[in-house]
Amino acid sequence: MKTKKTMLKLANEYIRHKQGLGFKFESPAFHIRSYAKYADENFPGMPLLVCTGMRIGEVVALKEKDVDLESGIITIKQFKKMPKRLIPVSDSVKIKLAEYRDAQQKLLSFSKTDAFFKTADGGAVPYPSFNNSWRKILRKAGINNGHSTPRAHDLRHTFACNHLLRAYKENRDIDDAIYMLSVYLGHTVIQGTYWYLSATSEILEQCVKRVEKSLSPKKKEVNRENKQK
Repeated sequence: MKTKKTMLKLANEYIRHKQGLGFKFESPAFHIRSYAKYADENFPGMPLLVCTGMRIGEVVALKEKDVDLESGIITIKQFKKMPKRLIPVSDSVKIKLAEYRDAQQKLLSFSKTDAFFKTADGGAVPYPSFNNSWRKILRKAGINNGHSTPRAHDLRHTFACNHLLRAYKENRDIDDAIYMLSVYLGHTVIQGTYWYLSATSEILEQCVKRVEKSLSPKKKEVNRENKQK
């Protein structure tokens, strides 16, 4: 029976032989470093917040089975007393998530969790990692205003405002649009949704246009009556 030392010697000789034939053998540490570098530069968690308006806690809690890249549907389990809900994602988001998953399967030889987002040691990505990624983005963008620096959670507010702006531009019923947004964001009461809506200059402009349009027939009628006098 071969000893452990003999087996190691034979294994090393085999590796040297294969390397001489052009084969590459990389250590687990190499793969861990490669994945850590890839995840740091291509972490799709932040774009997911931008495109879906999800809470950071919801993204962190995602399991592999919750992300269906075939249908492009993300399942959010009960969160803050809100029942399970489905989040559709765009093709561009599906591609980024698929690339991230493929990198995991290629570079991570082990996993400690079934979380969709994993660290280089196979564990689940913790909540603070999102804030760290956000700070890196702000530094690259040259944004550093001290206490008024935007938070990662503010991306959820931006998503809500963009939804309302799009509803105005598409001439949709605003009450219906806000109700749909409330369900999508996972709010149990619609008052929670109003907290995320801000009077941005773009939204105010659309409000003025809608009011002017609604008053236009009355204005014409008043002008007609004045001319008759």
